[in-house]
Amino acid sequence: MADDAPDPVRLLKLARQSLSSAEFRRKYHGSDFWGPNEFYEPQMRFFAEGAKHHQRLIRGGNQTGKTLACAFEMAFHLTGAYPRWWKGRRFEGPIRAWVIAT
Repeated sequence: MADDAPDPVRLLKLARQSLSSAEFRRKYHGSDFWGPNEFYEPQMRFFAEGAKHHQRLIRGGNQTGKTLACAFEMAFHLTGAYPRWWKGRRFEGPIRAWVIAT
C-alpha cells in the first residue's frame, strides 16, 4: 500500500460522522428541507394572509397538516430564519408569542 493512499478505516469514520450530522440537521432543522411543494395550497394561502391580517384561523379535517403548518410558521417567527419562498409576515426583531392549540 502506498504512503499517500487514504486510510479506509478513517474514511469510514468520517463517512459515519457526516451521515450523523446530516441526520441531526434533518431532525432538528426540518424547516430547511420543507418548501412550498410540501404544503397544501390552503396552507400556503394561510401563510400569505399573515402579511395582511393580524389574526387568522386555519381549520380542516383530521390529519390534514394544520398543526404542522402552524408549528412551521411559529418556528420561522421565533427564530427569524424565514425561507426565501415565505410570503407571510416577517418580524424584524424578537417577538413575544402565545400559541394555543386544542
